Amino acid sequence: TAIRIQIWHLGMAAWRLHPWFGVGMDNFSHIDREQLIAEAAARQVPIEAEQMRNGPHGHSLLFNTLAERGLAGSAVLLAVLLAWLASLVRGFPGEGTPVPERCAWLGAGAALVVSLIAGLVNTPLHHEQGILSMLLLGFWLALRGRPAARVVPAHA
Repeated sequence: TAIRIQIWHLGMAAWRLHPWFGVGMDNFSHIDREQLIAEAAARQVPIEAEQMRNGPHGHSLLFNTLAERGLAGSAVLLAVLLAWLASLVRGFPGEGTPVPERCAWLGAGAALVVSLIAGLVNTPLHHEQGILSMLLLGFWLALRGRPAARVVPAHA
């Protein structure tokens, strides 16, 4: 956990130097502590150099997104997460909701909660968990509010 905190400091320092668009997608692993310290000194931007450590990714959805995508990319991620939440709130399954739609709603809700909780200490949308989360969200969006299938009796 101390290592993660040092990596978070690196991400925040990179974000302070590149606040609008970050260092580029999937470039967290290319942030070099020594180069970042030199850049901060040249631009007279205060950073906590002694508390930083290089890392393969930001070990936090927030810090990773800020460092790689800046405020612009973070706003996009926030918009997606809020739209996801809004779709779940608006589509809360009531009485008579078909079982497949209820299951899809639960799966999409669980994926959002897990992504946010895991996102505190890791980058869940970069890995298999992100793929599964998007799959569950896709199922929910495909099934929500669809009219129930009409059962047609078989002819003899």
